[in-house]
Amino acid sequence: MLALRFGGKIVAGIALGMILSRFGPRATLMTGLGAAAAAVIWAMTMPGTPYLAAFALLGGAELACVYFTSYCVTASPPQTSSRMWPS
Repeated sequence: MLALRFGGKIVAGIALGMILSRFGPRATLMTGLGAAAAAVIWAMTMPGTPYLAAFALLGGAELACVYFTSYCVTASPPQTSSRMWPS
């Protein structure tokens, strides 16, 4: 199960990076959250061996947390965000 989760992270990391470069941070965030929702629905509805694919989807959905914080920083004006720029 951990190998499926890590494999899902590999595939999702590449896919989310491509989505980020083409469509921006909001689309990446929505895709990651969609993967989390899809993983929960998949786990609730699939019996037997196909159920294991939910672990790959959950592995990819874990990256949504990384993109969520990045989106918050990029959407905030520099005056109100916590990032510090050298002057």
